[in-house]
Amino acid sequence: MNNPFANYTNVSFVLMDIEGTIADIAFVKNVLFPYSARELRNFVSKNKTNPKVRQCLSDAALAEPAVQGDELVISRLLEWIEKDIKHPALKTLQGLIWRQGFEQNIFRAHLYPDVLPQWQIWQRQGLRLGIYSSGSIDAQNLFFEYSVEGDVRHFLEANFDLETGSKKDRTSYTMIAQKLQLSPSEILFLSDAPSELEAARAAGLQTALVAREISNELNPEPAALARLSDLQISKAPSNGFIEHSNIKHLLLLQFLSVPLVLSFFKFLSPPKVAALFAGALFVIFGSIGLFRTFRHGSLKKNLLFWLFAVHVFIISLPMMLVRLANWSAEFSSLTIWGLPAPAFHGLSSVLYLIIFAALGFRYWRTKP
Repeated sequence: MNNPFANYTNVSFVLMDIEGTIADIAFVKNVLFPYSARELRNFVSKNKTNPKVRQCLSDAALAEPAVQGDELVISRLLEWIEKDIKHPALKTLQGLIWRQGFEQNIFRAHLYPDVLPQWQIWQRQGLRLGIYSSGSIDAQNLFFEYSVEGDVRHFLEANFDLETGSKKDRTSYTMIAQKLQLSPSEILFLSDAPSELEAARAAGLQTALVAREISNELNPEPAALARLSDLQISKAPSNGFIEHSNIKHLLLLQFLSVPLVLSFFKFLSPPKVAALFAGALFVIFGSIGLFRTFRHGSLKKNLLFWLFAVHVFIISLPMMLVRLANWSAEFSSLTIWGLPAPAFHGLSSVLYLIIFAALGFRYWRTKP
């Protein structure tokens, strides 16, 4: 079971299962499952009109055509919990029930002690992290928000559940690679289930069996790892180089924009013509930034992308259009988004400095 020199190269994204991989399966089976079983009937009774609850009951009934009526569906759901049937309707409903347990501090999600330190190491390496679990995405977010290590959701870029497909189906992993905009070979999938790893390998992913305290009868593979620290991962050099190079180019553009704008105001007249050229320059440079940052990471957590989006569509483009629409007026007499034009221009300068600082930080983080 020990394999202290498991080497994986050209990895950009570490995709992880939860139960038995980064968290003790006993917490799920001995704490979360019994709690959802105890609370299920009462929770459904109190939330009958909740659209999510109704949808779960309807989806469960569709899976069992012979079972109709809330009481019979609830009884069937309780059987599914006992048998650990991984149906999306049950997983979604369990997530809703677990929320009240987490929020009422009845329990905290377990994480193995090596998980958070290893995530910190991988994050410093520039590796992207995510989860693929049978639990719903809402349940996953609850799990990591209320963990024994505190809220650790910021480490995770992407979450996938059974809406993506079965974890034993090769096409599910192909879809994940497409959503992450990565080659399958750049993704390392960690799980304690050999059947899931087999499906992931069939889709072209790299895989590692992480078997914590599971018996050798269940997981006889000799290459099983006991700790995340047993993994030696090398980040994909091509993607790292491309991202680092992109950030370097964007930093250079931001730096060059200052002397270019100053030259416009020195050599072009009247000043409003120079301002128009400066506005066009910022729109062009901002659009380049949008395009180059669009390809790195999920948009939800891609701060640079959203900074450039604000820079182009909220600041530079409106300022230039207002200037064109009021060509004969003094700039100081104009208003943009309800703000006096000079104050709005000051706001654009602040955003420029923020983007410059964010690029500098990203350049340092992605340095090979």
